Amino acid sequence: MDCKRKKSRCFIRCLLFKTISKAIFISFVKYLKRVQSRRKSTIALQKMSDEQLKDIGLTRDDIP
Repeated sequence: MDCKRKKSRCFIRCLLFKTISKAIFISFVKYLKRVQSRRKSTIALQKMSDEQLKDIGLTRDDIP
């Protein structure tokens, strides 16, 4: 009976570890996607002319 408890505890720990690992991995992937999106937006804004930026209410100083 004691052996069954150890196995179930091990199973629960293993399952918990896998779940937490997946959550961390998914969070990291989402973070990378946000960074990539931000970079693309910045590049697109830097390519715009001053007149186009003025049309959307921005100046060159507003772009990082």
